[in-house]
Amino acid sequence: MKFLISLMMALAVLFAVPAQAGLASDEQNIDTACTQEAATANCGNELVGKGLLKCVHAYQKANKSFQVSENCKAAIDTLKAELKSDIQNIAAACTQEAATANCGTDQAGKGLLKCLRTYKKANSSFQLSDGCKTAMSALKNH
Repeated sequence: MKFLISLMMALAVLFAVPAQAGLASDEQNIDTACTQEAATANCGNELVGKGLLKCVHAYQKANKSFQVSENCKAAIDTLKAELKSDIQNIAAACTQEAATANCGTDQAGKGLLKCLRTYKKANSSFQLSDGCKTAMSALKNH
């Protein structure tokens, strides 16, 4: 769950890409499937992308006996699987950008996105290739 939260935050800030726009359907599925967990954890009106997963995770950490329902787990796992596939595609499509930005051995996901973002801030002329943009666009569309 921490990985999912970190990835969404990294994508949201990378090149000012709104991560939530393309993830709306999966987020709604999680919001719906995890309603009981949100209520139990006193998350109020938190939604995915707005603190729900972080709130539920913090509650789960503090209350070891707290169990997430199978429906909630399944909704989160579906989103995780889609994101994992997309970030593998980004790693493959953005190898030139990663080399240019000296990202080293940073893997796709938080490390690569953070590295590219930092490089972009320091080098305003830095542009992503069409293939890299397409891969990132696919991630936004989940």
